[in-house]
Amino acid sequence: MSGLKDSEMKLVIVSDIHSNYEALVAVAHAEKADEIWCLGDLVDYGPEPAEVVQWVRHHASQCVLGNHDYALAFNADCGCSPKFRRLSELSRKMNRALLSPEQIDFLRDLPRSKNVDAGGHRFHLSHGAPGGDIYRYDLIPKVSDAVLLDACRKIDADFILCGHTHFPMVRNIDNKVFVNPGAVGLQHDGNWRASYAIWNDGKVKLHRVKYDEEKCAGKLRASKLPPDAAEQLAQIIETGQGP
Repeated sequence: MSGLKDSEMKLVIVSDIHSNYEALVAVAHAEKADEIWCLGDLVDYGPEPAEVVQWVRHHASQCVLGNHDYALAFNADCGCSPKFRRLSELSRKMNRALLSPEQIDFLRDLPRSKNVDAGGHRFHLSHGAPGGDIYRYDLIPKVSDAVLLDACRKIDADFILCGHTHFPMVRNIDNKVFVNPGAVGLQHDGNWRASYAIWNDGKVKLHRVKYDEEKCAGKLRASKLPPDAAEQLAQIIETGQGP
């Protein structure tokens, strides 16, 4: 539990980095924070999983398990949509070969959810849905207030933090604030810039930052992925649009 007061504490909340080290570093350079929290999916799709995992291990004070982290660490299915399945499986094979056993153990040991007290508030962190389901897509802009409240009826927290959808949102319902910071490393909403959230003085704002997306795309094209898969992922990185 942090001893900092509301007005003294600044949190940077990131999620869905997906082995995009260029985007992660851009976020880190753009913001100075007391703590960095990560909502999972460090790996898959991008070209630099080892750099991302190592950075999160050393700089994030809180981190939870994402479905892609779980799939890589346990050789399991990621539960991806059909249009992303082949890309996730091919990139996961490449990512796994680039990670050390120690880094894979780090992913394997991540919790599915965490409750954290900080800045005089209670936070609940998970990847997909409140409570630790790593596959469900709960925090999306079109979801109803009733669904969100039902999803967290057993969770005692002021701020509910989830990622997974790659669509940023902040919504206040009955004195609970639901936050999805969007994706740092792989956008789906047509905006290629890295997305993240800042919590400061009890308030949350969504942010975007430019990064060298062409450099990341170039690393994908030069990777050991099949050329067509590398090109698909590179175009997603450059445009922010899914396949």
